[in-house]
Amino acid sequence: MNPLCLLVALSTFAAEPDFSKAPLPKVVDDRLEISLFAIDPQVTTPTGIAVDEQGIVYVIENNTHFRPKEYNRPELDRILRMQDTNGDGRADKVDEFYTGLRNTMSLVFETDGSLLVATRNEVFRLQDKDKDGKAETRTDLIKLETAGNYPHNGLAGFALDFVGNIYFGFGENLGADYKVIGTDGTTLTGGGEGGNIYSCDAGGKKLRLVATGFWNPFHVTFDAFGRLFTVDNDPDSRPPCRLLHVVEGGDYGFRFRNGRKGVSPFTAWNGELPATLPMVAGTGEAPCAVMAYESDNLPAEYRGELLVTSWGDHRLERYTLKPRGASFSAEMKPVVTGDQNFRPVGLAMAPDGSLYMSDWVDKSYPIHGKGRIWHLRAKKPAIREPLSDEPAIALAHPHRPWREAAARKLASDQATKLSEEAEDERVRSLAYERLCSLKNQDATLAAHRAHEPGIRSMDIAHDPWLQLAAYQAERAGDKCELNSLAADSSSPLAIWQAAELQRVDAPSTRHLIADLLSSDYADLRFLGIRWAMESKLTEHVPAIEKLLERETLNRRNFEAALVALDRLSGRNHENTGEYFAAKLVISPQRSAATRLMALRMVSPNHADLKLPLLIELTKHADKALQFEAVRTLRLRGGEESVARLREIVADDKPEEKLRCEALLGLSAELEQDRAKFQRLANQKDHPNLQSEALRMLREQNPKSLPSSPEPKNQAAWNERATGNGNPEIGERIFFHPKVASCYKCHEYRGRGGRVGPDLSTVAKSMTRERLLQSIVDPSREIAPQFTPWVIQATDGTSKTGVYVGEEVDGHVRYADNTGTIFKLHPRDVEYRKASDKSIMPEGLPGQLTPQELRDLLAFLLQP
Repeated sequence: MNPLCLLVALSTFAAEPDFSKAPLPKVVDDRLEISLFAIDPQVTTPTGIAVDEQGIVYVIENNTHFRPKEYNRPELDRILRMQDTNGDGRADKVDEFYTGLRNTMSLVFETDGSLLVATRNEVFRLQDKDKDGKAETRTDLIKLETAGNYPHNGLAGFALDFVGNIYFGFGENLGADYKVIGTDGTTLTGGGEGGNIYSCDAGGKKLRLVATGFWNPFHVTFDAFGRLFTVDNDPDSRPPCRLLHVVEGGDYGFRFRNGRKGVSPFTAWNGELPATLPMVAGTGEAPCAVMAYESDNLPAEYRGELLVTSWGDHRLERYTLKPRGASFSAEMKPVVTGDQNFRPVGLAMAPDGSLYMSDWVDKSYPIHGKGRIWHLRAKKPAIREPLSDEPAIALAHPHRPWREAAARKLASDQATKLSEEAEDERVRSLAYERLCSLKNQDATLAAHRAHEPGIRSMDIAHDPWLQLAAYQAERAGDKCELNSLAADSSSPLAIWQAAELQRVDAPSTRHLIADLLSSDYADLRFLGIRWAMESKLTEHVPAIEKLLERETLNRRNFEAALVALDRLSGRNHENTGEYFAAKLVISPQRSAATRLMALRMVSPNHADLKLPLLIELTKHADKALQFEAVRTLRLRGGEESVARLREIVADDKPEEKLRCEALLGLSAELEQDRAKFQRLANQKDHPNLQSEALRMLREQNPKSLPSSPEPKNQAAWNERATGNGNPEIGERIFFHPKVASCYKCHEYRGRGGRVGPDLSTVAKSMTRERLLQSIVDPSREIAPQFTPWVIQATDGTSKTGVYVGEEVDGHVRYADNTGTIFKLHPRDVEYRKASDKSIMPEGLPGQLTPQELRDLLAFLLQP
């Protein structure tokens, strides 16, 4: 470093922190308060944070994350030790505890006071044995060997179980090959399968894979009942980020080898695919830490809640778990919210039960010299009760570190009695963990809860968590090598067995792929397609091509087969299968059902869909294919397309349904079409055409509609929607260019936009009343992945849109309330904030007559 740079650096470190320059985030819960504990230059770009038994805060100062050339802080990452020595609530003594690190992610204290550290490529333990405030002993535990070098998709942690085993995450690593190596030489290898969660013992031995299928599991935590949770960042085009309940052997659906963006039919994000597990809930953007709160500073109802920091949505979130089968769903409430310069990352609990949060501050990924540490606590905390000498009372103490310390003193007979007889579930679970530690057994929650009546009575056929547990139990008792398919292919466990066969991918079992591809069960056929594709076994191409004719009623398998053919052909250009779908459409040798399914998957303006072909298909003998071709022409637009649509409308021979669909491609703004609508509006012998013509003319006289109730008046809307609807008419309303226009943002069975939720299977997840509520009052509840953003650009313009995805050049795609896509580069964004207003246009149901609303509901709710 030259003298001038050194002078600048020294002056930066010597500058006094200005606590007044940081606006306080808003605390939503008025029983809590937040204060600024530290601010740059005391600490900059902080990540992981931990608090020791004396209340001293340890925080990672990251100096290597996309470091700019002229950055004037230390060259390498540091762990800082921060104290408030005068009791004013602010750090006034900051020391360097350890340095010399790169891409440092996470910290956690062990029960003996040792500090575990995770960087991108290593996990190690630091100890300050002479208590001088500096670490002098380092013990390496886990090493990652890989060519992958993206700063924050490697190793991160931590969660410690009752006996001190270490659980940590590993991101998708951009698909690079890797070796994760423990101190006993245990080596786990892979590459391209997505992120994983591992565990090892306190010495770095007994390294094992716990679960897979993550994108980037930034942080993990155990709750009071031994259940493991993680927060998982989302792929580029598959929001939301996820809160996940992690179980042994679980697969959470993401595979990097099938595309980083997450749009492949082989990617599951919420348990959509066979042998994958769903999320507990979607979280805010870029969750960085998760904590199961178990103490007594925050209000009592926070006990057992999961707290999550959201870097991208500028808030601390609180999740209340709700039982769902053998796992959970969750409801989110914000605890702390801030402006665009509130970017919480790490979260740690102090000895008094209050919380400390590290704050990256700026939207910039490269380090930038800013940083804050916040302290969140109750305004009037409860007075902590002393720890009782009575075990049953001690194990029920609200402060988790105290009750776990008490549990470690239990004798075997005490632990046995409390695990069986204690009324408090926390006491039973903790005593059970102690009992298992004495017997040197794994204290798995599944084993402990397997005897509970509520678990035993659940329906395994519809609960993937129970299916996985049952399969693992079956495998544990089976001493035979895994080399054949289940005798009963109809059993739910057969799916998990087939998935494990693919994961192992032994050459001696690859012959089973043919059996899977010919199975009578769609899920097994899907797994066969995936196995053949991911193992690049081109000998199965003929069987997969043959499957296309069989899967015409199963869009998932049909699309999967097309993507597999694309990959096995060596093209590997896309994850939609659109190229091969277009080839099927133009092939007259294919069945009408196959061409129909393929046509729904192809963009109306695809280069291979020539206009003469589409016009020919509008005359096809198969009515369904004919109809889909007319819809494709309508969505394609253009003078020649419209000319053919006019011919169909004018012809009395086609079915009325086809003429109605063609009519939707015309426009009341054109005189010749308007005259046609007016004539049809008076033809009572064709009631459907008459209705559609009147609908097309409505934009000329929108005041003809009856007045609508207020969106919040659910009772009035329920009454308005009472009655039978016609799903065929409802389909036309869904795809109508002027009325409703739901298709511009929502997909239905392959057609439509991907801005809002896919409504193909909404009937399986919503009641009629709930669906109606989401239509008339869309802002009442907005799923995290569909949160609209109000974006202020650097040129002074303002736009609102839903995040859709990212371009290779860094531009971010958003969709506005008309479904129109616009792009902005992050450097051109002054700030953005989440909106509590849905992107769905207000008053949309008011554009429909009561009968049209009933028709639309009938369409969406049909089986």
